[in-house]
Amino acid sequence: WSGATGFTIPAISERIVGCAAMDQRGFLFTADRIYQFSGDGPNDAGEGRYSEPSLLPTSTGLMTWQSLVETPLGLFFQGSNGQLWLLPRDGSPPSWIGQPVRDTLVSFPTVTAAVLVTKEQLVSFTCNNSGGTDSRIVSYDLRAKTWIVDEFASVTPITSACSYQGRLAILSAGVVRTEKTTLTPATFIEHSLTTGTVKPFDWGKICAVEVTGEYRGDCNLRCRISYDDGKTFTDLKTHLLRSTEFAVGDTVERSWAPLIRKCDGFKLDFQALTPGSESEGFVFNSWRIEYQSERGASRRAAGQRG
Repeated sequence: WSGATGFTIPAISERIVGCAAMDQRGFLFTADRIYQFSGDGPNDAGEGRYSEPSLLPTSTGLMTWQSLVETPLGLFFQGSNGQLWLLPRDGSPPSWIGQPVRDTLVSFPTVTAAVLVTKEQLVSFTCNNSGGTDSRIVSYDLRAKTWIVDEFASVTPITSACSYQGRLAILSAGVVRTEKTTLTPATFIEHSLTTGTVKPFDWGKICAVEVTGEYRGDCNLRCRISYDDGKTFTDLKTHLLRSTEFAVGDTVERSWAPLIRKCDGFKLDFQALTPGSESEGFVFNSWRIEYQSERGASRRAAGQRG
């Protein structure tokens, strides 16, 4: 590295904890702020320069450089509040994109790697708990625009991760494990689709909740609903999906009618449960609600009315 002034840019007065480049712009991250600069930079003779760093309008800095990853949507990173943010390509300020997985990041706050998995079109973050004894893989699906949280059957801290041949590879306890190209499970793997809190634009009541997916093997399909932001859930009907009715690859649609229909907001949890065959069981594709607008607020309990 040359110490000549032509190969440097003016310094900022804060400690830089990470740096990145995207679309002819450079970014300098501190714990509280984000700076950007541009320019072609110096050539071999030190001619040419970068612009002076300018402050981006944002309310966050960078937690750790391991969380920085460039994607078609922009630059993902873990903000100084511990949550996942997106710096868009259009020049707009960073936005908090990780609201649906905020609770996971509270329990597993240490991001050890951020990877763009091209074959799956996922942005995956490996997140350890504070003690470094266990982990979750938090992924954002670039096609469906939704978050996915993967957990392991046993305690699995993750040291690092990368993309290998377009698939995710993780390093845990000195062993590298790669994502399989095909799934041949020995037992059924329970999985679920959990929404964020849905708050309608006006007062009304829920008529029905519906999910659409693909049958891959026998399983029990259940929906749960929460009216207190996920603190407690109420079980709705469980639908039994069996090979006597479906063939692998069939589209399945099922609906539920909650008993409490008038509310200010709700959260849904769709679950594919055992008893199931040794298969993928059910692939969640989409969900929707039938909602009827009404005038007036939801009725409060007697102790909440004066």
